[in-house]
Amino acid sequence: MAEGRDIATHVFPEAELKIFLTASIYERARRRHQDLQSQGQIAVDVATLEREIAQRDARDQSRDIAPFTKAEGAIELNTNHLTIPEVVEEIIQLYKNYQPIDFPSSNPPIYCKLSCD
Repeated sequence: MAEGRDIATHVFPEAELKIFLTASIYERARRRHQDLQSQGQIAVDVATLEREIAQRDARDQSRDIAPFTKAEGAIELNTNHLTIPEVVEEIIQLYKNYQPIDFPSSNPPIYCKLSCD
């Protein structure tokens, strides 16, 4: 398992199971604010963090080399209302339900589907 903004698009583009974690800008700012507070750092307000996150996203999505984007075939998992243990459990369930698509031997499997069972 690996994580990062360009892991599934540029580092491991051939990965069979790709999960794209998302959360709203507000939720990401709220979490960052909470992290800074728990570390005893002087935290900026949530609105400032929201602006900084939005600016980083825009910059990363528009860069010429390795722009930040959801990888083709990735499963999007919105984490807005999930705790870290709940996100981990969702990922485990996605993995357990993962089934590679059968391709002819001339085409290696690089995309996946999920069992709906």
